[in-house]
Amino acid sequence: VTNMSEMFQGATSLTSAILPETGAVLDMSNMFDGATSLISVTIPKTGAVTDMEKMFQLASSLTSISLPETGEVTTMRKMFLDASSLTTVSLPKTSAVTNMYRMFEGNISLSAISLSDTSAVTNMEKMFKGATSLTSASLPETGAVTNMTEMFKNATSLTSVNLPKTGSVTDMSYMFLNASSITTVSLPTTGAVTTMLGMFEDASSLSTVSLPNTTAVTNMWGMFGDCTSISEIELPETGAVTEMSYMFYGTANLTSVVLPKTSTVTDMKGMFE
Repeated sequence: VTNMSEMFQGATSLTSAILPETGAVLDMSNMFDGATSLISVTIPKTGAVTDMEKMFQLASSLTSISLPETGEVTTMRKMFLDASSLTTVSLPKTSAVTNMYRMFEGNISLSAISLSDTSAVTNMEKMFKGATSLTSASLPETGAVTNMTEMFKNATSLTSVNLPKTGSVTDMSYMFLNASSITTVSLPTTGAVTTMLGMFEDASSLSTVSLPNTTAVTNMWGMFGDCTSISEIELPETGAVTEMSYMFYGTANLTSVVLPKTSTVTDMKGMFE
């Protein structure tokens, strides 16, 4: 067998799955998608698999998953989306993966995650969105990522983030929206980012932000909206920004703002509302 795509999709009464031989399988996409009662999976070999998209999506009873080999997988898009009971994930190798879009979204029981290699990943959009128990996130390599939109949105327990490289990222819109427990964000490089729309909106515990380069950013709409713990904001460059409406709305404790250039801004509606 080379294709096990959708094999148990929608099998809502399935509680366990033991497969005797899976060494030739290439495609496991949607394999257990919607298997809401699944609690145990044994897959002896996954060394040839390239596609694990939505493999355990909506497998809401599964608490732990360990796969023997994942070195050939190129997409893990939505792999564990809304697997709401998942607490432990073991993926031995992820060096070929390029897409982690919404990979752990809605994993409300997951408090920590360790990935061995993320150097090829280009898309991390909504990767940890709604992972409400996640307290820290440390990724080994993020230099190829271009999209971090809503990456930690609604990760309400998150207190620590380590992203070693962010130099290729162009979109950080709503990246930390409602990440209400995080106090400090420091990103190594932000020179390619063009939009920071709502980036820290509703991050109510945030007090310190370090963005080394904002030269290319054009949109800062609602960027610090309702950041009620922040008192000082200094951005290194704002010469390309055209949109600053509602940028600081609800920042009740803000006492100092430094924006070096605002000559290109066309919209400041409700900027300090």
